[in-house]
Amino acid sequence: MNDFGTTEQELVRNLVRRVDKHLEHQAKLTPDGEQVVVSLKRGKLKGEVRLPLASLREAGDSLANMEAVRQRIKRTRDGMVATIGHVPMQKNGIERAQPSEGSFFFRPGGRQGGGRR
Repeated sequence: MNDFGTTEQELVRNLVRRVDKHLEHQAKLTPDGEQVVVSLKRGKLKGEVRLPLASLREAGDSLANMEAVRQRIKRTRDGMVATIGHVPMQKNGIERAQPSEGSFFFRPGGRQGGGRR
C-alpha cells in the first residue's frame, strides 16, 4: 500500500496553498515508496522537501499532524526566500532642508514679521 493517490496529492496541494498561494509545486513518490518529494518553485526560487508517506497519510486524519506537515513546507519556503538576502530598504523619511541665506522664514535686515501692532 505504498501508492501515492489523488487523496494525498490533493492534501499536498491544499497544504502548499495554505502556505503561499503563489507557490508552484510538484509531488513525486521516491523509488523506494517510503517518501514523497515535494518540489516548490516561486519565480526563480526553488526548494525541495521530503515527507514520509506515513506522516502525509496521518495528516489527513489529524489536524495536529496536518499542521506539522504544513510547517515543514512553510520552513522550506522560508528557506528559499532567505537565500535571496535582505533587500535594502528605501529611505522614505522627510529630509529637513538646510537654512540658506534669504530663506522663506528668515528676513534679512533685522525687521520682524509684519503682524498687527
